[in-house]
Amino acid sequence: MVQIARLSDRFIPVVRASCKRLMLCAPEELDINDINDIKDDITEISGVVSCHHVFIWELDDQSLFASLYVGMAGSCDSSDVMRMIRWYLHDYGIHSSIIRPDLAKIRDFYEQFEVSYEEEI
Repeated sequence: MVQIARLSDRFIPVVRASCKRLMLCAPEELDINDINDIKDDITEISGVVSCHHVFIWELDDQSLFASLYVGMAGSCDSSDVMRMIRWYLHDYGIHSSIIRPDLAKIRDFYEQFEVSYEEEI
């Protein structure tokens, strides 16, 4: 019985940490204000209209990952905007990211003809 208690003291923290990583949990040191700060910084970039669906998670103790949607103005250079967004994310310690451009250009195109783009896609 004593051996089971000793093993469980070592086993339970490992299982808990593994479950957090498998469930793609946000890092404990990250709070909602940090995510709002990231969104605010990104929306200040020239050419960015909106930033939403921001998800940040960790797979190990050293690597943060992010996934986000970014609405861009039709006249901006998307590669420059993506480069700036990655630069901002690096400042927050996020070195791997998936940046999904929002369909603002397609939406604007269909809206000029008063057609819903969801019906066409």
